[in-house]
This record gives sequence, C-alpha cells and structure tokens, in this order.
Amino acid sequence: MTDGGSGSSWLAGQQKKEGELGRSAELLSRTRSASLRRLGRATQKESLETVHRCGRRLPLGNTGYAHGVPRSLTISMPTEDAVNLVEELSSFDGILTLSRQAQASVVPPGDVVTVEVLDRRIPQLFALLNRYGAGTDDSVSVTTSEPTVVVSASSAAELASDPSSASFEEVEGLLERESTMGVNKVAAMIAAGAIAAAGLLTNSVHLVIGAMVIAPGFEPFLKVALRVSGPTRSFRRGFFDIGVGWVALLAGAAAGAVILRLAGISPDLALGGYLAQGTLVDYWRTLTWSDTLVAVVAAAAGTILVIANRALLTGGVMIALGLVPGATLLGIAAMEADPSLAADGALRWAHDALIVTIVGTAVLASYSYRRKRSLGEP
Repeated sequence: MTDGGSGSSWLAGQQKKEGELGRSAELLSRTRSASLRRLGRATQKESLETVHRCGRRLPLGNTGYAHGVPRSLTISMPTEDAVNLVEELSSFDGILTLSRQAQASVVPPGDVVTVEVLDRRIPQLFALLNRYGAGTDDSVSVTTSEPTVVVSASSAAELASDPSSASFEEVEGLLERESTMGVNKVAAMIAAGAIAAAGLLTNSVHLVIGAMVIAPGFEPFLKVALRVSGPTRSFRRGFFDIGVGWVALLAGAAAGAVILRLAGISPDLALGGYLAQGTLVDYWRTLTWSDTLVAVVAAAAGTILVIANRALLTGGVMIALGLVPGATLLGIAAMEADPSLAADGALRWAHDALIVTIVGTAVLASYSYRRKRSLGEP
C-alpha cells in the first residue's frame, strides 16, 4: 500500500512538472511571436521611411522590401579583363549585384561577369565596356536582359526613381530584331496588305485597323534615322528592309484586290458595310494639314517608345499613321489601272514615311546628344 501510494504521488508530481513545462513553452512561443511581429512592423516602417525619403511611395510586398526592374548584363571576357572590370565595377554607382565566375565561358573563352544595374546607369556602363572591347573585340560578348522584378531593401530609394530606357546598343539591337525583314515578317506584311485591301474595299474599319497592327513596318524607318547616333550597320539595312517590307505589303494588297475583283468588288463598287459606299477609300486618298500633325506626333511617340524599350506598343502608332492604307491604295490601283488612285496612295505613303524618318531622326538626335552629355563626350 505504501509503495502504491508513493508511486501515485511520484506520477502526480511528474504530470505537474510536465504541465508547467508545457505552459512555459507556450508562453515562450507567444513571446517570440510577439517579438517577431514587432520586428516585422519596425522593418516595414524603416522601409517605408526609406521610400518616402526618396520622394515616392512604392508598393511593398509581404517582406517590406521595395521592388524595381533594373537591367541585367552578362559579360563574357578574358580572365584578366574580367578581374579588372569587377574591380572597377565595385566602386561603380548604381550597381545592385555583381558577381564573377572564373572560366565559366566556353565561347568566347574566359570568365563570366554578371551585373544588375539601374537603368539610368546603362550608358555609363556601356561606355566602360566599350573600353574593354565590347562590340569590337571578338573575345568580349555582352548580353542584356530585363529581370521580371528585383526585390532589394538596400536599394529601395534608387529603384524608386529609376526610369525605364534603353541604351544606344539596345536600341540598335531592338531595331535589328523587330524590323529585319525575314520570311515571317515578309509574310506578315503580305497578309496585312491583303487584309487592308479587304477593309478598304468593303468599308470595314476593323479590318484596316487589324492590318495596321499586323504590319511590322514602323521600325525600318528608325533604322535609317538611327544613323544620326553614329556609325551603325542598321543604316543601309534599314533601306533594304523598307523596300522589301513595303513591296511585300503592296503585293498582298494587289492580290487581295484581285480576289475581291473576282468577287465583284472594286473601288467603284465598294460595299457599303456600316459606312457609306467608298468612304474609307476617299478618306485615305485625301491629305490634310491635320493628317500631317497627327503623323508628326505619332512618329515622335513611336520613337520615344523604342527608346523607352517599349517597342511592342508601336502597333498603336501604326494605327495613327497612314502608311498601311496609303500603300494598300497603291496596290489596289495597280490592279485596277487607276493612275489617280495610285498617285493619291503613293503621296499618302510617302508623306507619312518622310515624316517618320525626319521626326525619328530628330528624336534620336536629341537622345544621342543627351547620352553623350551624360558621359561627358563632346
């Protein structure tokens, strides 16, 4: 009995101790959670203060860090140059991350340097890379990209005020990519011509607008205009792409006019649709001062979009211009043997093409001047 009573007392004591330990652990957990919440609020407050100090308030994620989208560069170069470059970039303003991988590049052989840098420092960074042979030395290769997002607490203020723009090298590369008239882009121009012809001859505005968006015909003019920024391979190639692309659209428009003619539709017999008969043909063959003003503004907007690295939006610029309808009228006139319509269409296309080239040249010249000034070049 005594032994049994002692055993019961010992068991009760153990249970009491376990209960006390459990309560202590629970209290510790609650205290830790409260501390973490206070720390999280303090971190978020500090991040908010950092953002407010730079003059803008950024959206903050759950971590309390500011988000931004700078530029990422991957540079392959000889080891000795890579070591020197990293040493220079260590004190370079605007660098978010910097790393070097020894002997990581096979072609060209050497090291790989990876840099994430603010957009506004891109011109200065490329000026530095040019000294190492970027663009002229086969042993140096530079690839740029745009991260989806960069989350950085230490660079919140810089990311808040960082604009989105492209360097001269990126503008040239973007124009090469977007406007070189390969098979696919030529096919797109032919299709745009056929669709535009159907829209003009059936008075269907939506078809004409669709053709304007489809046709990749804006950027080749900027290739020619880019010549003002210095020697570039895009200059001569631009004239070639303009010729190939717009001749393809003329061919598509002529083919579309033939098909519609077989169906009994021609400029003189254009269907009424939801507009009066012949409304679109008459509209696009007429040139006014307001058309000139719209073309100037649209050309400037399109060039700025390219510089801002937003060339995808130039489809909207093509809607404001009369390039596609003008060239389409010329293609239709060729099949209809209508000299008057051909002259009006050619004038409309040449009018807008000349404005795009001149205005694009002016905007790029201003961009080039500001770039050289920021680098301290004459």
